[in-house]
Amino acid sequence: MASAAAVGAGVAAAATSCSRTDPGSVEVEVSARSVLAKVSTGGSPQANTDALNAAIAESVKVGADVVLPGGEYGFLGMTLPEKGRVNVRGSGRGVTTLRNEGTEPSITAHGVPGGNEYNSDWAISGLSLVATKKQPNLVGLSVQLASRFSVSDVTVFDHGIGVRHESSWDGGYDGVSVGRSGIGWQFPTTNFAPTAPLGLRNCSAVECDTAVIVENGVEALEWVGGDFAGCGRGVLLSGNETRSISLHGINFERIGGEDLVVGDDTTGPAAVTLNGCRFLRVAKGPVSVRYVRGDALSINSSRWTNYQTAVDQGPDSGRLIVNTSTGYEVDAFIAANGGVQAEGVLNASAGATSLRLTLDGPSTLPAVVGAEGVTTKVISGPGRVSVGDADFAIAPGVGCTAVVRDESDGTVRHAIRGVTGWFVSAPYQAPPRP
Repeated sequence: MASAAAVGAGVAAAATSCSRTDPGSVEVEVSARSVLAKVSTGGSPQANTDALNAAIAESVKVGADVVLPGGEYGFLGMTLPEKGRVNVRGSGRGVTTLRNEGTEPSITAHGVPGGNEYNSDWAISGLSLVATKKQPNLVGLSVQLASRFSVSDVTVFDHGIGVRHESSWDGGYDGVSVGRSGIGWQFPTTNFAPTAPLGLRNCSAVECDTAVIVENGVEALEWVGGDFAGCGRGVLLSGNETRSISLHGINFERIGGEDLVVGDDTTGPAAVTLNGCRFLRVAKGPVSVRYVRGDALSINSSRWTNYQTAVDQGPDSGRLIVNTSTGYEVDAFIAANGGVQAEGVLNASAGATSLRLTLDGPSTLPAVVGAEGVTTKVISGPGRVSVGDADFAIAPGVGCTAVVRDESDGTVRHAIRGVTGWFVSAPYQAPPRP
């Protein structure tokens, strides 16, 4: 058992230690609104861990926040209760620093697998997490089976994985920055229900090997603002159960490899959207956005600077829409299935078909269907002298026209769709051979 000293309005209570080893007597201070963790800058990592766990246990009992004073404290990791319902707040990023000297995650917030007990109604704010040694599997913040939570104003440095988020929903991250780590943000493949929804605001990954990896099982993720800079690779999205991913106002800067990869050799996300994002390289980069596989990628009002290719659309990808986006010092705006589309007001492509709408040059329109059903198409082939409805991807209406060319003799006929079928003109004289 641990003694408690009342401060402020004061609520005296006893605290039970929940450390990995029995710490003996651990002192905490309790007020009407907060529990002050009795950590020490000169204390051992185990003693500070015991103090943190004792403060968390006391806060759950008396319904108060856990407050961490300013300073840098060595510890072995902190675990929130499986039921959550705790608020841990430091004195500010860079003011309160927890230095992980062990192998467990710096902060663990996990619910109960296989049950219905989620880690709910908790918050962490105002602190920095660092590690004495960057271990590949050392996690800064591990969140699993959690809901109704908030993480804000937190920095994570020198971990193998900055934030690991799995199968957690109805929560959010605000002002969380990961730096000098292996993977900034990881959303791993899960055997539980997908993450949906999830909101991130002004969250970043700087100087990491990879900024963000979404392996599978994330739906309705909205990331607004933030900085992915100086990383080896940017955002990697994969998984057939990854759906409705929206990135708004993200800065992709000085990424070593691709800024964004959508899909992999076997899986592809659904409905990925980029709005108002900035892509910048100091030294010219090869490809910014690589669209490998997936059913739809939409890019709006975004800007590329200093790339060979802004968007590369592979042969196994789905629909691509690039709307009111521009490039500077970009050699090929869109590389789509072996072809190249220059910048336009609207670029769209699927398979081998590409559309480009521009106001200051020729537009490419694979098919045109007006409000009255007017369609124009050129149909050609050896001995071709007729046309039918089956020649059109969209069923033609009355008044639709076609040009029919017989490649055997070069003659050309006009055809028009009437009420009962197609009417074909007599052949026009072929031009004389040179």
